[in-house]
Amino acid sequence: MTIVIIKALYVLSASGADWHRHFSNSLHSYGFEPTRYDKDVWIQLSEDKTHYEHICTYVDDFMIVSKQPEAIMELIKKEYGVKGEGPPLYYLGNDCKMHNGRSAIGCKKCITEAMRRIEAITKNPIKRQSTPLPTGDHPELDTSEFLDNDGHRYYQMLIGILNWIVGIGRFDIAHATTSLARFSSVQGSVTWTELFGHLDT
Repeated sequence: MTIVIIKALYVLSASGADWHRHFSNSLHSYGFEPTRYDKDVWIQLSEDKTHYEHICTYVDDFMIVSKQPEAIMELIKKEYGVKGEGPPLYYLGNDCKMHNGRSAIGCKKCITEAMRRIEAITKNPIKRQSTPLPTGDHPELDTSEFLDNDGHRYYQMLIGILNWIVGIGRFDIAHATTSLARFSSVQGSVTWTELFGHLDT
């Protein structure tokens, strides 16, 4: 009997760690060392001793910061197949562009895609608000019914999206996000007796 594999699934629990270790060994061989503040930000002094070169990694995505990034890219391409290269346009949720000779980042594309995804799920347009948490809204006073499992997973997805958006630059919604994130865990009206009544006192 012959089995033809059409597509291999990338689901091994240790795959991410194995790749990180493998790529780290390569970066070490190029002369890079991980920085003390982030093990996924690598640094080395350039050959002409004029500046420090950096490589930022995130799983199998990476970004090179150098006056001559092409030389580093050629080293990487000798070992790995690189799908795309050139000045970054979009990286880990951030729009990247040059502005007045300086690199600038934003998160418009990520937010637009998040809104499109949510509107597709709910089949309703998102209501725009002038502030992240309108005056008078008090989540801790909400008395509505607890969510079912599907609703709970959807709520956690929304909090995850918001946390990512905060992390990539929208710090103005951080307070509203953390206020709502407090209610991400499943809770119900369970009495002390129901929880611990089986224990001997």
